[in-house]
Amino acid sequence: MNNRHRVLSWAVAMLALAALVASCSASSGSGGALVASSSSSSGPTAEGSSGTDGVAACEAIRTGPWTAVPSSADLVDLARTAKLPRIPVADIPAPVVTMDDDFTTIESYLAPSNVPDKAARAQVMADAGYRGGTDVTYLQDPQEHGAKVQRFRDAAGALAYLRAHLTNVCPRAVTTVELPDHAGLVYRDPVDAVRAIFVLGDSEVDLLVCGCIPGDQVAIATAWYQRLAHELGSGPAKEIR
Repeated sequence: MNNRHRVLSWAVAMLALAALVASCSASSGSGGALVASSSSSSGPTAEGSSGTDGVAACEAIRTGPWTAVPSSADLVDLARTAKLPRIPVADIPAPVVTMDDDFTTIESYLAPSNVPDKAARAQVMADAGYRGGTDVTYLQDPQEHGAKVQRFRDAAGALAYLRAHLTNVCPRAVTTVELPDHAGLVYRDPVDAVRAIFVLGDSEVDLLVCGCIPGDQVAIATAWYQRLAHELGSGPAKEIR
């Protein structure tokens, strides 16, 4: 009798486990598939095996090699005037600037920032030929999104800055996904904001997708990068040394 009870208990447990696996698979949805496909063209996924080990995943790809999308657009001006290609979310209206911080010098950018080693960052920015930037927020919760753009001497300078920037990004990454063609990455930070960081032309672009926007924010940020690269780029992403 005891053996029969053990067999029945084991069978019940196996049926419960099978039901749980089927439920998780059904609930994964197409959003997860979109994020996975966005990184499949650039080799192994940058997301941790648990889907949440963003720090280790970010550190694994932090040094690149990274690529830049060629462009002659003035991205600082486009961001400041809300003329960047729009975030790809159907029910969000045309962007309206609700906050805009302009940076004309290295000091004006670093002074209010939370960069831990400002002297080291300032040296990187100077060596890269910093030409100014802007940090713009569009609309408000629950549709808030934005763009931070830093312009440099050329694409090589922007890529040098990207590598330095990621040394401060990675320790804060909750989830990390690499963009297609090694163009940059998307990460979720501890306050649930999702950011896509990449180089377009002579600028590092840091797109913000608020966690308050419904849907898969990582997929939205990836698609927004792809829209900018398609509409403002003049060719495929390429490695620049």
